[in-house]
Amino acid sequence: MDAPSPIAGLVPASACPACGNLKGAMKFVTPDNRRQTPTDRNNFGPRFGFAFQATDKMVLRGGYGMAYPPSPMQACGTTGSCGMEGFRGQTNFTSTFDSMRSVYAYLSDPFPAGFNFPPGSALGAATKLGEGIGESLFDAYKNSLVHQWNFNIQYELPGNLVAEIGYLGNRGLGLVDGDGTYSYNQLPASAMQLGTALLTLVDNPFYGIITNPTSSLSRPTIEYRQLLRPFPHYTGVGSYRKPRADSIYHGMTIRVDKRFSNGFSFLMAYTAGKLIDNASSAVSYLGPIASSVELGISAAKLDAYNGRLERSISSMDVAQRAVISYVYELPFGRGKRFFADAPGAVNLLISGWQVNGITTFQSGQPMIVAAQSNNTYIYSGQRLNNNGRSARITGGTKDSRMAQWFDTSVFSQPPAFTFGNVSRTLPDVRVPGLRNTDLSIFKNTYFGEDKFNLQYRVEMFNAFNTTQFGRPGPGFGYGNFGVISSTAVGARQIQMALKLIF
Repeated sequence: MDAPSPIAGLVPASACPACGNLKGAMKFVTPDNRRQTPTDRNNFGPRFGFAFQATDKMVLRGGYGMAYPPSPMQACGTTGSCGMEGFRGQTNFTSTFDSMRSVYAYLSDPFPAGFNFPPGSALGAATKLGEGIGESLFDAYKNSLVHQWNFNIQYELPGNLVAEIGYLGNRGLGLVDGDGTYSYNQLPASAMQLGTALLTLVDNPFYGIITNPTSSLSRPTIEYRQLLRPFPHYTGVGSYRKPRADSIYHGMTIRVDKRFSNGFSFLMAYTAGKLIDNASSAVSYLGPIASSVELGISAAKLDAYNGRLERSISSMDVAQRAVISYVYELPFGRGKRFFADAPGAVNLLISGWQVNGITTFQSGQPMIVAAQSNNTYIYSGQRLNNNGRSARITGGTKDSRMAQWFDTSVFSQPPAFTFGNVSRTLPDVRVPGLRNTDLSIFKNTYFGEDKFNLQYRVEMFNAFNTTQFGRPGPGFGYGNFGVISSTAVGARQIQMALKLIF
Protein backbone atom coordinates (compact mmCIF):
# COMPACT_ATOMS: atom_id res chain seq x y z
CA MET A 1 0.00 0.00 0.00
CA ASP A 2 1.19 3.51 -0.82
CA ALA A 3 0.47 6.51 1.45
CA PRO A 4 -0.96 9.08 1.46
CA SER A 5 -3.66 8.51 -1.15
CA PRO A 6 -4.88 11.25 -3.49
CA ILE A 7 -8.38 10.71 -2.12
CA ALA A 8 -7.25 12.26 1.17
CA GLY A 9 -7.25 15.62 -0.56
CA LEU A 10 -10.74 15.08 -2.01
CA VAL A 11 -12.57 14.32 1.23
CA PRO A 12 -12.88 17.30 3.61
CA ALA A 13 -11.86 16.39 7.16
CA SER A 14 -15.13 17.89 8.43
CA ALA A 15 -17.10 15.44 6.29
CA CYS A 16 -15.58 12.44 8.03
CA PRO A 17 -14.11 13.37 11.42
CA ALA A 18 -13.90 9.71 12.46
CA CYS A 19 -11.76 8.83 9.44
CA GLY A 20 -8.76 11.07 10.15
CA ASN A 21 -6.28 11.33 7.28
CA LEU A 22 -7.03 8.66 4.72
CA LYS A 23 -4.08 6.55 3.61
CA GLY A 24 -3.63 3.76 1.12
CA ALA A 25 -4.01 3.71 -2.64
CA MET A 26 -3.28 1.60 -5.67
CA LYS A 27 0.38 1.38 -6.62
CA PHE A 28 1.23 -0.12 -10.00
CA VAL A 29 4.38 -1.98 -10.91
CA THR A 30 7.13 0.36 -12.11
CA PRO A 31 9.62 -0.34 -14.93
CA ASP A 32 12.21 -1.16 -12.24
CA ASN A 33 9.96 -3.75 -10.55
CA ARG A 34 8.39 -5.84 -13.27
CA ARG A 35 8.61 -9.23 -11.54
CA GLN A 36 5.80 -10.79 -9.56
CA THR A 37 8.04 -10.85 -6.49
CA PRO A 38 11.49 -9.37 -5.82
CA THR A 39 14.55 -11.54 -6.17
CA ASP A 40 15.73 -12.46 -2.69
CA ARG A 41 19.52 -12.65 -2.90
CA ASN A 42 20.44 -12.97 0.77
CA ASN A 43 19.09 -16.43 1.61
CA PHE A 44 22.04 -17.83 3.55
CA GLY A 45 21.44 -21.56 4.03
CA PRO A 46 24.24 -23.27 5.96
CA ARG A 47 24.33 -26.99 6.73
CA PHE A 48 26.24 -28.74 9.48
CA GLY A 49 26.42 -32.40 10.39
CA PHE A 50 28.60 -34.80 12.28
CA ALA A 51 29.00 -38.51 13.03
CA PHE A 52 31.08 -39.85 15.92
CA GLN A 53 31.79 -43.50 16.62
CA ALA A 54 31.74 -43.64 20.41
CA THR A 55 32.30 -47.42 20.65
CA ASP A 56 32.51 -50.36 18.28
CA LYS A 57 28.73 -50.63 18.34
CA MET A 58 27.51 -47.08 19.05
CA VAL A 59 27.47 -44.02 16.76
CA LEU A 60 26.35 -40.50 17.58
CA ARG A 61 24.93 -38.36 14.76
CA GLY A 62 23.55 -34.86 14.55
CA GLY A 63 22.98 -31.94 12.25
CA TYR A 64 21.57 -28.49 11.69
CA GLY A 65 20.41 -26.68 8.59
CA MET A 66 18.53 -23.65 7.31
CA ALA A 67 16.16 -24.15 4.38
CA TYR A 68 13.96 -21.87 2.29
CA PRO A 69 10.70 -23.38 1.00
CA PRO A 70 9.56 -22.56 -2.54
CA SER A 71 8.03 -19.14 -3.06
CA PRO A 72 4.26 -19.17 -2.51
CA MET A 73 3.84 -16.28 -4.96
CA GLN A 74 5.38 -17.82 -8.07
CA ALA A 75 2.24 -19.88 -8.71
CA CYS A 76 -0.14 -17.23 -7.44
CA GLY A 77 -2.16 -17.07 -10.62
CA THR A 78 -4.21 -14.05 -11.61
CA THR A 79 -5.87 -13.04 -8.36
CA GLY A 80 -5.79 -9.37 -7.45
CA SER A 81 -3.54 -10.02 -4.48
CA CYS A 82 -0.96 -11.47 -6.85
CA GLY A 83 -0.42 -8.19 -8.64
CA MET A 84 -3.25 -8.28 -11.20
CA GLU A 85 -5.30 -5.43 -9.71
CA GLY A 86 -6.69 -3.18 -12.41
CA PHE A 87 -6.33 -5.84 -15.09
CA ARG A 88 -9.07 -8.15 -13.98
CA GLY A 89 -12.72 -7.48 -13.33
CA GLN A 90 -15.10 -8.99 -10.82
CA THR A 91 -18.74 -8.19 -10.14
CA ASN A 92 -20.14 -9.67 -6.96
CA PHE A 93 -23.81 -10.29 -6.29
CA THR A 94 -24.89 -7.80 -3.60
CA SER A 95 -28.38 -8.29 -2.22
CA THR A 96 -28.27 -5.35 0.21
CA PHE A 97 -26.14 -2.34 1.13
CA ASP A 98 -27.68 -1.75 4.56
CA SER A 99 -27.71 -5.10 6.39
CA MET A 100 -31.05 -6.18 4.86
CA ARG A 101 -32.99 -3.00 5.74
CA SER A 102 -33.76 -2.93 2.04
CA VAL A 103 -33.10 -5.27 -0.88
CA TYR A 104 -30.86 -3.98 -3.64
CA ALA A 105 -30.70 -6.95 -6.05
CA TYR A 106 -32.64 -10.15 -6.65
CA LEU A 107 -31.63 -13.36 -8.39
CA SER A 108 -33.91 -12.40 -11.27
CA ASP A 109 -31.70 -9.34 -11.88
CA PRO A 110 -28.48 -9.94 -9.92
CA PHE A 111 -26.44 -7.06 -11.39
CA PRO A 112 -28.79 -4.07 -11.84
CA ALA A 113 -25.87 -1.57 -12.02
CA GLY A 114 -23.96 -3.51 -14.67
CA PHE A 115 -20.54 -5.07 -14.47
CA ASN A 116 -17.07 -4.04 -13.29
CA PHE A 117 -14.71 -4.14 -16.25
CA PRO A 118 -10.91 -4.00 -15.91
CA PRO A 119 -9.83 -0.31 -16.10
CA GLY A 120 -6.14 -1.07 -16.59
CA SER A 121 -3.88 1.61 -15.14
CA ALA A 122 -5.86 4.57 -16.48
CA LEU A 123 -7.28 5.49 -13.07
CA GLY A 124 -3.90 5.45 -11.35
CA ALA A 125 -4.10 5.64 -7.56
CA ALA A 126 -7.90 5.80 -7.75
CA THR A 127 -8.14 2.26 -9.16
CA LYS A 128 -10.73 0.14 -7.33
CA LEU A 129 -11.83 2.86 -4.90
CA GLY A 130 -14.98 1.66 -3.19
CA GLU A 131 -14.12 -1.99 -3.85
CA GLY A 132 -11.98 -4.66 -2.27
CA ILE A 133 -8.31 -4.46 -3.12
CA GLY A 134 -5.38 -6.82 -2.77
CA GLU A 135 -1.76 -6.15 -1.90
CA SER A 136 0.88 -7.82 -4.07
CA LEU A 137 3.42 -7.92 -1.22
CA PHE A 138 6.13 -6.71 -3.56
CA ASP A 139 7.64 -4.26 -1.08
CA ALA A 140 7.19 -6.41 2.04
CA TYR A 141 7.81 -9.87 0.57
CA LYS A 142 10.22 -12.26 2.24
CA ASN A 143 10.97 -15.92 1.70
CA SER A 144 9.93 -18.41 4.35
CA LEU A 145 12.72 -19.80 6.53
CA VAL A 146 12.92 -23.17 8.27
CA HIS A 147 15.50 -24.14 10.89
CA GLN A 148 15.98 -27.90 11.29
CA TRP A 149 18.14 -29.77 13.78
CA ASN A 150 18.49 -33.35 15.01
CA PHE A 151 20.55 -35.62 17.22
CA ASN A 152 20.41 -39.41 17.47
CA ILE A 153 22.22 -42.39 18.93
CA GLN A 154 22.51 -45.64 16.95
CA TYR A 155 23.48 -48.92 18.57
CA GLU A 156 24.09 -52.32 16.99
CA LEU A 157 22.36 -55.21 18.77
CA PRO A 158 22.80 -58.96 18.30
CA GLY A 159 20.83 -60.64 15.52
CA ASN A 160 21.46 -58.05 12.79
CA LEU A 161 19.48 -55.45 14.74
CA VAL A 162 20.15 -51.70 14.82
CA ALA A 163 18.38 -49.54 17.41
CA GLU A 164 18.18 -45.77 17.28
CA ILE A 165 16.77 -43.06 19.52
CA GLY A 166 16.77 -39.45 18.45
CA TYR A 167 15.47 -35.93 18.82
CA LEU A 168 14.08 -33.77 16.00
CA GLY A 169 13.46 -30.05 16.03
CA ASN A 170 11.94 -27.72 13.47
CA ARG A 171 11.28 -23.99 13.63
CA GLY A 172 9.36 -22.30 10.80
CA LEU A 173 9.45 -18.52 10.33
CA GLY A 174 7.50 -16.46 7.84
CA LEU A 175 5.54 -19.48 6.64
CA VAL A 176 2.64 -19.14 4.24
CA ASP A 177 -0.54 -18.35 6.12
CA GLY A 178 -2.69 -21.48 6.02
CA ASP A 179 -5.88 -19.40 5.73
CA GLY A 180 -4.74 -17.70 2.55
CA THR A 181 -5.78 -14.07 2.96
CA TYR A 182 -4.67 -11.59 5.59
CA SER A 183 -7.01 -8.66 6.21
CA TYR A 184 -5.70 -5.12 6.68
CA ASN A 185 -9.15 -3.59 6.82
CA GLN A 186 -10.70 -5.32 9.81
CA LEU A 187 -12.38 -3.17 12.42
CA PRO A 188 -10.32 -2.73 15.61
CA ALA A 189 -11.55 -5.07 18.34
CA SER A 190 -12.31 -2.05 20.53
CA ALA A 191 -15.06 -1.06 18.07
CA MET A 192 -17.20 -4.01 19.12
CA GLN A 193 -18.19 -2.19 22.30
CA LEU A 194 -20.36 0.03 20.08
CA GLY A 195 -22.58 -2.96 19.38
CA THR A 196 -25.47 -2.41 16.99
CA ALA A 197 -24.49 1.26 16.64
CA LEU A 198 -21.90 0.01 14.15
CA LEU A 199 -24.74 -0.73 11.74
CA THR A 200 -26.26 2.75 12.00
CA LEU A 201 -26.67 4.52 8.65
CA VAL A 202 -24.78 7.84 8.49
CA ASP A 203 -24.01 10.36 5.77
CA ASN A 204 -21.47 9.00 3.33
CA PRO A 205 -18.43 11.33 2.96
CA PHE A 206 -17.47 9.48 -0.23
CA TYR A 207 -20.82 10.19 -1.95
CA GLY A 208 -20.13 11.84 -5.26
CA ILE A 209 -16.40 11.00 -5.05
CA ILE A 210 -16.66 7.24 -5.37
CA THR A 211 -19.03 6.76 -8.28
CA ASN A 212 -18.87 3.03 -8.98
CA PRO A 213 -22.60 2.11 -8.86
CA THR A 214 -21.84 -1.46 -7.69
CA SER A 215 -20.10 -0.20 -4.56
CA SER A 216 -21.80 0.52 -1.23
CA LEU A 217 -19.49 3.54 -0.94
CA SER A 218 -21.24 5.28 -3.84
CA ARG A 219 -24.56 5.64 -2.02
CA PRO A 220 -25.78 8.66 0.01
CA THR A 221 -25.62 6.81 3.33
CA ILE A 222 -23.25 4.22 4.68
CA GLU A 223 -23.02 2.04 7.77
CA TYR A 224 -20.95 3.64 10.51
CA ARG A 225 -18.69 0.59 10.80
CA GLN A 226 -17.22 1.26 7.36
CA LEU A 227 -15.90 4.66 8.47
CA LEU A 228 -14.03 3.10 11.39
CA ARG A 229 -11.95 0.79 9.22
CA PRO A 230 -8.24 1.57 8.68
CA PHE A 231 -8.95 2.06 4.96
CA PRO A 232 -12.59 3.22 4.85
CA HIS A 233 -12.45 4.03 1.14
CA TYR A 234 -12.09 0.30 0.37
CA THR A 235 -14.56 -2.42 1.30
CA GLY A 236 -11.67 -4.79 1.92
CA VAL A 237 -7.87 -4.77 1.85
CA GLY A 238 -6.04 -8.08 1.91
CA SER A 239 -2.92 -9.89 0.86
CA TYR A 240 -2.85 -13.43 -0.41
CA ARG A 241 -0.44 -16.07 0.88
CA LYS A 242 1.19 -13.63 3.24
CA PRO A 243 4.35 -15.16 4.81
CA ARG A 244 3.48 -14.32 8.41
CA ALA A 245 2.96 -17.68 10.12
CA ASP A 246 5.30 -19.41 12.58
CA SER A 247 5.62 -22.98 13.83
CA ILE A 248 7.70 -24.98 16.30
CA TYR A 249 8.06 -28.78 16.49
CA HIS A 250 9.86 -31.04 18.95
CA GLY A 251 9.83 -34.79 18.56
CA MET A 252 11.40 -38.02 19.80
CA THR A 253 12.03 -40.91 17.43
CA ILE A 254 12.75 -44.56 18.15
CA ARG A 255 13.70 -46.97 15.39
CA VAL A 256 14.57 -50.67 15.39
CA ASP A 257 15.75 -52.14 12.10
CA LYS A 258 16.45 -55.82 11.46
CA ARG A 259 18.42 -56.35 8.30
CA PHE A 260 17.19 -59.07 5.98
CA SER A 261 18.55 -62.44 7.10
CA ASN A 262 17.17 -65.98 7.24
CA GLY A 263 14.25 -64.77 5.12
CA PHE A 264 13.06 -62.16 7.60
CA SER A 265 13.39 -58.39 8.09
CA PHE A 266 11.38 -55.70 9.84
CA LEU A 267 11.49 -51.99 10.57
CA MET A 268 9.75 -50.40 13.54
CA ALA A 269 9.56 -46.61 13.75
CA TYR A 270 7.90 -44.64 16.55
CA THR A 271 7.55 -40.86 16.81
CA ALA A 272 6.19 -38.79 19.68
CA GLY A 273 6.08 -35.03 19.27
CA LYS A 274 4.15 -31.80 19.36
CA LEU A 275 3.58 -29.21 16.62
CA ILE A 276 2.47 -25.70 17.58
CA ASP A 277 1.68 -22.99 15.05
CA ASN A 278 -0.53 -19.98 14.43
CA ALA A 279 -1.85 -20.60 10.95
CA SER A 280 -2.88 -24.19 10.14
CA SER A 281 -6.52 -23.80 9.31
CA ALA A 282 -9.85 -25.53 9.33
CA VAL A 283 -9.28 -26.18 5.63
CA SER A 284 -6.31 -28.46 6.33
CA TYR A 285 -8.30 -30.14 9.10
CA LEU A 286 -11.75 -30.49 7.62
CA GLY A 287 -11.18 -30.28 3.89
CA PRO A 288 -14.20 -29.07 1.88
CA ILE A 289 -16.41 -28.92 4.99
CA ALA A 290 -14.41 -25.89 6.17
CA SER A 291 -16.23 -23.61 3.77
CA SER A 292 -19.68 -24.93 4.60
CA VAL A 293 -22.12 -22.09 5.26
CA GLU A 294 -24.41 -24.56 6.99
CA LEU A 295 -21.86 -25.24 9.74
CA GLY A 296 -20.74 -21.63 10.05
CA ILE A 297 -17.10 -22.73 9.92
CA SER A 298 -14.59 -20.09 8.96
CA ALA A 299 -10.87 -20.44 8.42
CA ALA A 300 -10.41 -16.69 8.93
CA LYS A 301 -8.45 -15.20 11.78
CA LEU A 302 -10.42 -14.33 14.89
CA ASP A 303 -8.66 -10.95 15.14
CA ALA A 304 -6.22 -10.01 12.39
CA TYR A 305 -4.44 -7.62 14.76
CA ASN A 306 -3.82 -10.16 17.53
CA GLY A 307 -1.83 -13.15 16.30
CA ARG A 308 -1.55 -14.54 19.83
CA LEU A 309 -5.18 -15.66 19.58
CA GLU A 310 -4.16 -18.04 16.77
CA ARG A 311 -1.31 -19.82 18.55
CA SER A 312 -2.33 -23.36 19.49
CA ILE A 313 -1.55 -26.98 18.84
CA SER A 314 -1.51 -27.33 15.07
CA SER A 315 -4.52 -28.84 13.36
CA MET A 316 -2.01 -31.18 11.66
CA ASP A 317 -0.37 -32.35 14.90
CA VAL A 318 -0.02 -36.10 15.42
CA ALA A 319 1.15 -36.74 18.98
CA GLN A 320 2.15 -40.37 18.48
CA ARG A 321 2.67 -42.59 15.46
CA ALA A 322 4.11 -46.09 15.18
CA VAL A 323 4.67 -47.95 11.92
CA ILE A 324 5.90 -51.54 11.64
CA SER A 325 6.81 -53.01 8.27
CA TYR A 326 7.91 -56.60 7.80
CA VAL A 327 8.87 -59.17 5.16
CA TYR A 328 8.94 -62.92 5.84
CA GLU A 329 9.86 -65.61 3.37
CA LEU A 330 8.33 -68.87 4.58
CA PRO A 331 11.11 -71.45 5.22
CA PHE A 332 9.62 -74.22 3.09
CA GLY A 333 11.02 -75.90 0.02
CA ARG A 334 14.42 -76.54 -1.53
CA GLY A 335 17.22 -74.54 0.03
CA LYS A 336 15.04 -73.66 3.03
CA ARG A 337 14.95 -74.91 6.61
CA PHE A 338 11.97 -77.22 6.20
CA PHE A 339 11.21 -79.76 3.43
CA ALA A 340 14.51 -79.02 1.72
CA ASP A 341 14.33 -82.44 -0.01
CA ALA A 342 10.72 -82.15 -1.15
CA PRO A 343 10.04 -83.73 -4.57
CA GLY A 344 9.41 -81.46 -7.56
CA ALA A 345 5.62 -81.29 -7.45
CA VAL A 346 5.52 -80.74 -3.69
CA ASN A 347 8.32 -78.18 -3.84
CA LEU A 348 6.42 -76.30 -6.53
CA LEU A 349 3.44 -75.94 -4.18
CA ILE A 350 5.19 -75.11 -0.89
CA SER A 351 8.18 -72.99 -1.94
CA GLY A 352 8.41 -69.30 -2.80
CA TRP A 353 5.76 -68.03 -0.38
CA GLN A 354 6.29 -64.60 1.15
CA VAL A 355 4.25 -62.50 3.59
CA ASN A 356 4.61 -58.70 3.71
CA GLY A 357 2.81 -56.15 5.82
CA ILE A 358 2.60 -52.62 7.16
CA THR A 359 0.86 -51.98 10.49
CA THR A 360 0.15 -48.42 11.59
CA PHE A 361 -1.00 -46.98 14.91
CA GLN A 362 -1.58 -43.24 15.07
CA SER A 363 -3.20 -40.89 17.56
CA GLY A 364 -5.88 -38.50 16.29
CA GLN A 365 -5.43 -34.87 15.35
CA PRO A 366 -6.71 -32.07 17.60
CA MET A 367 -10.42 -31.35 17.50
CA ILE A 368 -11.73 -28.10 16.01
CA VAL A 369 -15.15 -26.81 17.08
CA ALA A 370 -16.99 -24.11 15.19
CA ALA A 371 -19.27 -21.33 16.37
CA GLN A 372 -22.04 -19.64 14.45
CA SER A 373 -20.66 -16.51 12.81
CA ASN A 374 -22.75 -14.04 14.80
CA ASN A 375 -20.22 -11.26 14.10
CA THR A 376 -20.63 -11.61 10.34
CA TYR A 377 -21.06 -7.90 9.77
CA ILE A 378 -17.94 -7.09 11.77
CA TYR A 379 -15.57 -10.09 11.62
CA SER A 380 -15.47 -13.13 9.38
CA GLY A 381 -14.41 -15.53 12.15
CA GLN A 382 -15.84 -16.58 15.50
CA ARG A 383 -15.14 -19.21 18.17
CA LEU A 384 -17.14 -20.80 20.96
CA ASN A 385 -17.04 -19.99 24.65
CA ASN A 386 -15.90 -22.62 27.17
CA ASN A 387 -17.15 -22.66 30.77
CA GLY A 388 -13.74 -23.62 32.18
CA ARG A 389 -14.17 -27.39 32.09
CA SER A 390 -12.43 -29.81 29.78
CA ALA A 391 -14.54 -31.31 27.01
CA ARG A 392 -12.58 -34.56 27.06
CA ILE A 393 -14.52 -37.79 27.73
CA THR A 394 -12.85 -41.10 28.54
CA GLY A 395 -14.24 -44.58 28.92
CA GLY A 396 -17.80 -45.55 28.05
CA THR A 397 -19.05 -47.99 25.44
CA LYS A 398 -18.38 -47.67 21.76
CA ASP A 399 -21.98 -46.67 21.06
CA SER A 400 -22.00 -43.98 23.76
CA ARG A 401 -18.72 -42.52 22.52
CA MET A 402 -19.99 -42.35 18.94
CA ALA A 403 -23.07 -40.46 20.14
CA GLN A 404 -20.97 -38.02 22.18
CA TRP A 405 -17.25 -38.03 21.43
CA PHE A 406 -16.66 -35.00 23.67
CA ASP A 407 -18.68 -33.12 26.29
CA THR A 408 -20.71 -30.66 24.26
CA SER A 409 -22.26 -29.07 27.35
CA VAL A 410 -19.09 -27.11 28.17
CA PHE A 411 -19.50 -24.96 25.05
CA SER A 412 -21.81 -22.04 24.33
CA GLN A 413 -22.30 -19.50 21.59
CA PRO A 414 -20.68 -16.16 22.51
CA PRO A 415 -22.88 -13.04 22.42
CA ALA A 416 -22.72 -10.85 19.35
CA PHE A 417 -19.91 -8.28 19.29
CA THR A 418 -17.67 -10.45 21.46
CA PHE A 419 -14.97 -13.02 20.80
CA GLY A 420 -15.27 -16.61 22.01
CA ASN A 421 -12.55 -17.86 24.38
CA VAL A 422 -11.93 -21.31 22.85
CA SER A 423 -8.54 -21.73 21.19
CA ARG A 424 -8.16 -22.48 17.49
CA THR A 425 -7.85 -26.20 18.29
CA LEU A 426 -8.91 -27.93 21.50
CA PRO A 427 -5.80 -28.71 23.58
CA ASP A 428 -7.05 -31.98 25.12
CA VAL A 429 -9.63 -33.40 22.71
CA ARG A 430 -8.57 -35.31 19.63
CA VAL A 431 -10.47 -37.04 16.87
CA PRO A 432 -10.27 -40.85 16.63
CA GLY A 433 -6.86 -42.24 15.78
CA LEU A 434 -5.81 -44.81 13.21
CA ARG A 435 -5.24 -48.57 13.52
CA ASN A 436 -4.63 -50.28 10.23
CA THR A 437 -2.82 -53.26 8.73
CA ASP A 438 -2.15 -53.81 5.04
CA LEU A 439 -0.99 -57.32 4.10
CA SER A 440 0.20 -59.03 0.97
CA ILE A 441 1.00 -62.67 0.17
CA PHE A 442 3.33 -63.50 -2.72
CA LYS A 443 4.01 -66.84 -4.41
CA ASN A 444 7.22 -66.75 -6.47
CA THR A 445 7.70 -69.56 -8.98
CA TYR A 446 11.07 -69.54 -10.75
CA PHE A 447 11.75 -71.38 -14.02
CA GLY A 448 14.05 -71.21 -17.02
CA GLU A 449 17.15 -71.53 -14.84
CA ASP A 450 15.68 -68.88 -12.57
CA LYS A 451 15.59 -66.29 -15.37
CA PHE A 452 11.83 -65.98 -15.07
CA ASN A 453 9.59 -65.53 -12.05
CA LEU A 454 5.85 -66.04 -12.27
CA GLN A 455 4.56 -64.16 -9.23
CA TYR A 456 1.06 -64.59 -7.88
CA ARG A 457 0.12 -61.91 -5.33
CA VAL A 458 -2.82 -61.20 -3.06
CA GLU A 459 -2.97 -57.72 -1.53
CA MET A 460 -5.31 -56.80 1.30
CA PHE A 461 -5.87 -53.19 2.38
CA ASN A 462 -7.29 -52.85 5.88
CA ALA A 463 -6.70 -56.58 6.08
CA PHE A 464 -8.50 -57.13 9.38
CA ASN A 465 -11.43 -54.91 8.40
CA THR A 466 -10.81 -52.63 11.38
CA THR A 467 -13.39 -49.88 11.69
CA GLN A 468 -11.76 -46.45 11.50
CA PHE A 469 -14.16 -43.85 12.86
CA GLY A 470 -14.43 -40.43 11.25
CA ARG A 471 -14.36 -36.97 12.80
CA PRO A 472 -17.13 -35.77 15.11
CA GLY A 473 -19.44 -33.05 13.86
CA PRO A 474 -17.71 -29.70 14.60
CA GLY A 475 -20.61 -27.27 14.20
CA PHE A 476 -22.16 -25.98 17.43
CA GLY A 477 -25.96 -25.80 17.33
CA TYR A 478 -26.40 -28.66 14.88
CA GLY A 479 -27.65 -32.16 15.61
CA ASN A 480 -24.35 -33.82 14.75
CA PHE A 481 -22.25 -31.65 17.07
CA GLY A 482 -19.86 -34.06 18.80
CA VAL A 483 -21.43 -37.06 17.03
CA ILE A 484 -19.42 -39.49 14.90
CA SER A 485 -21.55 -40.67 12.02
CA SER A 486 -18.98 -41.77 9.44
CA THR A 487 -15.83 -43.80 8.95
CA ALA A 488 -12.46 -42.46 7.85
CA VAL A 489 -11.15 -45.55 6.05
CA GLY A 490 -13.01 -47.89 3.77
CA ALA A 491 -13.75 -51.53 4.48
CA ARG A 492 -11.28 -54.28 3.61
CA GLN A 493 -10.28 -54.42 -0.04
CA ILE A 494 -8.62 -57.43 -1.68
CA GLN A 495 -6.98 -57.54 -5.07
CA MET A 496 -5.09 -60.33 -6.87
CA ALA A 497 -2.57 -60.21 -9.68
CA LEU A 498 -0.36 -62.49 -11.75
CA LYS A 499 2.98 -60.99 -12.72
CA LEU A 500 5.78 -62.27 -14.97
CA ILE A 501 9.17 -60.92 -13.94
CA PHE A 502 12.18 -61.40 -16.22
